[in-house]
Amino acid sequence: GLLHTACGTPAYTAPEVARSKPYEGSKADAWSCGVILFVLLAGYLPFDDHNLIGMYKKIARREYKFPKWISKQSRAIIWQLLDPNPDTRMTLEKVMETSWIKKALATYRSSHKENESLLHGRKLKHEMICNGVNAFDIISLSSGLDLSGLFEGGNDGIRKEKRYTTSMEVDGVMERVMEAGERMGYRVEKGKRGVLGLGKGKVVLTVEVVEIAELFVLVEVKVVEGTVEFDEGQWLNLETGLGDLFVSWDDHIVGD
Repeated sequence: GLLHTACGTPAYTAPEVARSKPYEGSKADAWSCGVILFVLLAGYLPFDDHNLIGMYKKIARREYKFPKWISKQSRAIIWQLLDPNPDTRMTLEKVMETSWIKKALATYRSSHKENESLLHGRKLKHEMICNGVNAFDIISLSSGLDLSGLFEGGNDGIRKEKRYTTSMEVDGVMERVMEAGERMGYRVEKGKRGVLGLGKGKVVLTVEVVEIAELFVLVEVKVVEGTVEFDEGQWLNLETGLGDLFVSWDDHIVGD
């Protein structure tokens, strides 16, 4: 039967769900999969606006742009999944029949067989929960339980935060950041659960380190005081001081 409960993060939720009318679950899931696929390949949300009404207007108009690195095949799939009309939207069954997905599955199965002995006995829970960090901790990195905060900066022209990735262990990252901070003249304070405070003059930064999965650590650097003083030049100085420790989240694009 049809579903009636409106739920989910707005940026990932199908438009028919937001209308609070009965909807078909599988078609709504197809929309959400389209958003997720776009985010995985582009690194940011297709529909995003600080005003919720503005975001829904973009969804209704199908107003979004593909980055140039996304292939034609994946663009076609995303375009058909992000169809505001659920009756003409591509189904997940149709997605599984595309050559793009079939090729990816064949590659995965081949790789899976080669590494079967290494993966034996590993469960999804161990991939998602590391050092006591779970999905709710990851969501809490952004305000309002909206994961778009993981991909976006401010819109006032001044970058208040940046995110980076590294394959180094959390303790190693904390140690390297503390050393680099002291070398650059920052006062360094160690907080709880992978958080560091860096202070220099009127500028105060927080550095939060979260292990999302094995060999994949997300590092968020946020300016909490002295935003105006911390311009792009200061970001560049900080990144130079940290050296090759991190890869910018903006550059960490999942290729297709």
